[in-house]
Order: sequence, then C-alpha cells, then structure tokens
Amino acid sequence: MESAQQAQGEKKNDLATAQTGLDAAKQNAEQKKSELDAANAEVATKDKALNDAKATHSAELAKLDEANKAVEDAKAAKAAADKAASQAQNELQAAQAKVQSAQAAVDAAQQTADSAEATLKQGAIGFFKSVGANEAVSIIENCKYKDATHVGDSTDATSLDNMISAITVMKSINSYRVSVGLNPLKVTYNLVAAAIADANWSSSNIEHAKQFNVAENLSWGYSDPCQGWITEEKAYFDEAAATLGGHNLTGQAAYNFYTAHKADIINYVADKFHAMVGHYTNCIDPDLAVMGTGTNTSTKNNIYGTTVSFTAQTASPWKPDHDWTSSSMSVDAYEQALNSYVNGLKNAGSRLDAAKSDLAGKQTAVQQASQKKQQADKAASEAASVVEQKQQAANEQSDSVATAAATVATAQAARDAAQKEADEARKQLETATTNVEQAQKDVAAAQAAYDQAQQAIETRAADLEKAKAAVAEKQAAYTTANDELAKYSADVAAAQEKADKAHQALNEAVAAQASAQSAFEKADHDAQAKKQALDAAKSAVETKTAAVERAASNLTTAKEDLALKQAHAAALNNAADNLATAEAAKKGADETVAQAQKALNAANDAVAVAESAVQNAQDASDTAAAALSKLTSVNVDNGIATGFDANANDALNKLFAACVAAKQAEKAAKDALDAAQADLDAVTPEYTAALNAYNEAKAKRIAAEQALKNEVARQQQEAAKVEQGSAAPAAYKPQSTAKRAANGSNASSNSALPTTGDNAALAGETFVIGGAVLVASGVFLADKKRRQE
Repeated sequence: MESAQQAQGEKKNDLATAQTGLDAAKQNAEQKKSELDAANAEVATKDKALNDAKATHSAELAKLDEANKAVEDAKAAKAAADKAASQAQNELQAAQAKVQSAQAAVDAAQQTADSAEATLKQGAIGFFKSVGANEAVSIIENCKYKDATHVGDSTDATSLDNMISAITVMKSINSYRVSVGLNPLKVTYNLVAAAIADANWSSSNIEHAKQFNVAENLSWGYSDPCQGWITEEKAYFDEAAATLGGHNLTGQAAYNFYTAHKADIINYVADKFHAMVGHYTNCIDPDLAVMGTGTNTSTKNNIYGTTVSFTAQTASPWKPDHDWTSSSMSVDAYEQALNSYVNGLKNAGSRLDAAKSDLAGKQTAVQQASQKKQQADKAASEAASVVEQKQQAANEQSDSVATAAATVATAQAARDAAQKEADEARKQLETATTNVEQAQKDVAAAQAAYDQAQQAIETRAADLEKAKAAVAEKQAAYTTANDELAKYSADVAAAQEKADKAHQALNEAVAAQASAQSAFEKADHDAQAKKQALDAAKSAVETKTAAVERAASNLTTAKEDLALKQAHAAALNNAADNLATAEAAKKGADETVAQAQKALNAANDAVAVAESAVQNAQDASDTAAAALSKLTSVNVDNGIATGFDANANDALNKLFAACVAAKQAEKAAKDALDAAQADLDAVTPEYTAALNAYNEAKAKRIAAEQALKNEVARQQQEAAKVEQGSAAPAAYKPQSTAKRAANGSNASSNSALPTTGDNAALAGETFVIGGAVLVASGVFLADKKRRQE
C-alpha cells in the first residue's frame, strides 16, 4: 500500500516535467519553420540560375549537333569522292589492262597475218598442230606411204579446201545411218589423218593402201561416194537378201541378216553384178563408233578423178595401231573447228585491222580514264580539306558545349547545396514537430499514469486479501501433486529404459542392413555376368530390409506409445499398461533384427556363389583370348603359299592345302594355254605372209589385164581415127549404175569409169566382207572381231 502511494507522488512530478518539455518543443518548432522558409527561398534562386545554365547548354548542344552533322556530311562527301577516285583508278587499270590485251591481240594478229599464207599451205598439218592433235600429224608424216602425201598441193587430201569438202561425205553417211535407226558416227582427228593418207596413196594406186588397222571404203570418180557405197550396193544387197527370204531390211536388221547369210549374199552379188556390198555393210555396221574422211582431187595418175577415203573404227578396237577413239566429236563440232581455223587464216588481214582499231579505242579509253582519275583525285583532296575544316569547327563547338556543361554543373551543385540545406531545415522542423507531438503524448501518458496510480491504491487492498486466500489453496494442491508425481516417476523411468533398449536394437538392425546392402553392391559390381543370382540376393536383402523397416516402424510405434504413456504418467493414469506395451514392441523389434541377420547371411551366401560364377566366366574369357591370339598370329599368305601354318587349326590347314592344290591346277591350265597360244602365234605369220603374197600377185595380174585392155582400147581409137579421118573424139558418157559399181572390173566398155575400190575377181577368195580391209593381215574388220570373240 505504501508503494502505491509513493508511485502516485512520482507520477505527479512526471506530469509537471512533461508539461515543461511541451512548451520548449513548441518554441523550437516555430524557430525551425522560419529557417525552412529562408532555405526554400534560396533554393528557388538557385533553380532559376540552373535553368538558365541548362538553356545555354542546350543551345550549345544544338550548335554542336549541327557542327557534327556538317562533319558527317563532309565525311560522306569525302567517302563518295574517295570511292569515285578508287573507281576511277580501277577503271584506269582495267583500261590499261585492256590496252595490253588489245596490243597482244594486235601482235598475234600481225604474226598470224605474216604467216597466214604459209600456214594455209600447211593444210591438215597446220590444222592438227593448232588443235594439239600431234598423233594425227605423226600418222600423216610417218605412215607407210608418207611419200604419197604432198603438203601444199591444192589437189592433195591435206589441202584445207579438200578437208572441208570431205565433211559432206561424213554428213551423208550419218544422215543415212540415223534414217535407218543407227547411231551417228563421231569424228576423231586420227581417223581423218588416216583417211587423208589413204586417199593420197590410192589416188595413184587403184586399190586399198592397207596401212592402218581400220575399216576402210574407197571411191574414184564419184561426185557423191554414197551413191556407190549405199544406194547402188544396197540395191544389190536387197535383191540378194530377197532370194533368201529377207525383204525391206535396213539398219541393224539388214546387218544382222548379212552376217547370217554372208557367203550366199557375196556369191549372188559377185555372180550377177560382178560387184560386192562391203561398202554398204561398212556404212550400216552398228558396232562402228568413230570415222574420218579424206578427199584427193588429183588426176595426174588417176583416170577416174576424185578419190575419197572413209575410215572407221569401233568403240573398243582390237589391237589398235593408233589411238583411234579418243577426243571424239560430232561432225558439226569438227566442221566448226575446221572452218574457224580456215576463216581465221583467210581473214587474218581484216582481223589485224580490227585488232588495231580495237587497240586505238582502248588507248582512247585509257586517256579518258586517266583524266577522270585526275578529276576524282582532285575532288577527293578538296573533300578531305572540307572534312578537316568542319571537324575543326565541331571541335571548337564541342569546347563551347563543355564550358556550358561546366556552368550547368556549377549551378546544379549550388542548387543541390541549397536544396540540401532546405532538406536539413525541413528535417529539423519535422523533428521539432515530432518532439512537440511526443511531448503532448508524454503529458497525456503522465496524466493517465497518475490516474492509474490513484486507482491502484484503491484496488490493492481488496486484491491483497484475495491473493492470500489463493496462496493457501495453491500450496495445498502443490503438496498433493508432488506426492502423486513421486509415486509414478519410477514407472516412467522403467518405461524409458525399455524404449532406449528397443532403440538400440533398431540401430543394430539398421547397421546390419547397411552391411548387407554393401555386400550386395560389391557382388553386383564384380559379377555382372551373373546378374540373375545377384538379383536374387538383392531381392532377399530388400525383403529383409523391409523387415528391418517394419521393425523401425514398430519402434516408432513403441516410441509413440511411450510418449502416450508418459502423457498418461503425467496424468497419473495407466502407467503399468503402457510399460507392458513397450516391452511387447521391443520383443517384436528383437525378432525383426534376428530375421534381418538371417537375410544378411543368405545374401552373403549369394555373393559367394556370384563371385564363383564370375571367376568361371573369367576363365572362359581367358581361354577364348588365347585362341584368338593364336588365330591372329596365323600367316595367311604363307599358309596359302605352303599349304600349312603351325599356328592354324586343322580346319584352316585343310583349306590352305586346298589353295595350294588349286594353284597347281591353275598353273597347269595356264601352261597348256600358253603352249596353245605359242602354236597359234607360230602359224599366224606364215599364213599372213602367204595371204599377202597372194593378194599382191592378184593385184599385179589385175593391173596387167587392165593395162592390156587400155592398150587395146587405145589402138582401136587410133584405128577409128585413121578410118574416119581427122574427126573430133567422142564426149565421155558414163555407163549404167550397175556397170559403174563393177569397181574397175571387166565391163562392156574399156573406158575409164568411176570405181569404189572393190574387185569382183577377189570375191570369196581373199576377203570376207568386200571393201572392209584390215591393214596388217589383209582381212576385214569383222573377221578380226570374230577372232577376238
């Protein structure tokens, strides 16, 4: 009671102190408000100065932007001027390069013009050299009858005009082949060269030169050789084929029919028409792929007139004496190449004038490009000066911007300082206002505290009596509860001991389970090949682990029961029943641990079995590796050569022996083949020599008979002249088509007639296919192909 009275006095003093503090706080707040008003006025002044500085800075920035834009515009103008100068330089260099090229063209044209006449006279030799056909040149210059070629003679087959004329024959042959469904023949320079060499020799020798291993047709006196080779001989062939049941045959079908009835057709045509069809069958041979033609117009040693040679070869020649098939081209491509070469030589003068004119134009272009470059360089230099001036102006304006920016920074700093002072004054005012408010609160609180202290004095007396009665009651209850707690403390301690033991059993079971799991993982790592056994062990471990987990669950349940029992103990109820339940839970945990140990033992046994299986698998792997190592060391080549290898097994050695036996049999067969080939080679030269001698004798006999006939005709003409006086000789009148195809054999008249190179007297005796002669042996291409097959 005395303390309450003392508190009342203290609260009264506190109230007086709080009122004094409130008065002082109000006076301080008024002073801080005056200071804030002065600071705000200073901030307004500084704001105006700052805005003025910013306006000046913005104006200077605008000027700087204009200056920078002027710099960029000047740079763009300079870049354009530089680009124009560079372009002018490139144009000048290009124009200079064109002048050099044009000068080179003039030089080449001058050289060509100087040598054009001589080059034209080189004819085929010059053309072949111009296209790099060196083998074609060699064929003409180094063939058996090279002396029959006279380069520079306008009638020679090497003359460019005669080469162009011979293209007509190529086109006629291909036109007919295409019309009957056969492939058009392509042209090679080497076959053209062979046809030229043959035409030159045969112009003075009415027979085949037989100096190349190719198929060959010849004609003398025909304006169109295909009239004899195709039109006339096809008529003979058609009539002969009709007697054998072949009608309206052309192309492949005609050639196949001829091959099947060759002897009958040859004999029929020879007997009835004294002719052959070999030229026609050459023209429709489906196996031919490339050709060449040559034309000689000399009549010096030739009573018939123009000599035309056609040479051809298959895509895959048998024992070729030259490369007849490489670099083949169409007839049009060959004609274009030849005409281009000829026109280039014949137009050499005009080409030189054109080249000189072009050079003059290019030189003028260089002068113009040079002037343009000088102008561009000047413009670029002036643009660079403008850039420099504009950049200097921009730099000066940048300095002005920097000065204005410094002024803005100074004004901003002054304004920030004034604002800081205003902010500080505002804070002080706010603090003073807060102090006033707090003082007012303190006064109110002191008043409330004083009022409460007064009320407390009044209520403490009644509360004192009630407290005394409550203390007595609580003391009695405490004594009773303390006695009951002592009674059950022993029961709780016993239950706690049981729970601790169950927990220890759980820890041991968990450790056992971890050990079993570790053993399982080791077995799984070391014995992957025996995964099934380890899976079984794992399953067992997992089963026992589940049992351990159930034991842990039971222990948790026991703990929960223990907690419940403790709660019951706290409530002083059923402690004995809770203890019995805890003991039963511990017993279940002990049984679970025993089962886990049993499962662990089983897992260890499974691991042992798996390790044994792994060892067995390793042993098998080592055995296989040893076998593989031995097989790897086997020398297969040596085994095939000797029939045995020490490291090989019986099966391999048996195969080695079979290889040796097969090689021996192969060698015996090869020896027999070589012996047979040697016998054939020994006989062939004798046969070839005899056949050539026979052909030569035949040719001489025919020539002698022809000379006799010519002499008889001459004497008859002279006698006729004597009889008729001095009358003019009769005009030449060709005989019928059938007679012209007799190829120079006995006809109804002894006058000189066109011929195709066949000789009826030789039919069936010397040649297999009329007109298609092979050089080396005197047989036709078809026979050589048959020998190859």
